[in-house]
Amino acid sequence: MLRDEPRTAAGLNGREGLVSLSVPGERSIIRFTWHFSGVPGNSFAPEILLTVSANLAHQLAGCGKTILHGQKAFKTAKRFT
Repeated sequence: MLRDEPRTAAGLNGREGLVSLSVPGERSIIRFTWHFSGVPGNSFAPEILLTVSANLAHQLAGCGKTILHGQKAFKTAKRFT
């Protein structure tokens, strides 16, 4: 585990993970994950899981950061009762 820490994206408090896996004789794999567990009973805050994997570390180095920085908080629709 290279990284496992809280990370806010699009105004949602999630958790970011970065894992590296090496198998002898194979290319190293690196995997970026961001998870927001959602708010139970709230359809405006569903569970979200983003996962990106790559064979080479340099392919993924800035990818997770780009994904999360590209997300913006959005206005939710007004509820009608």
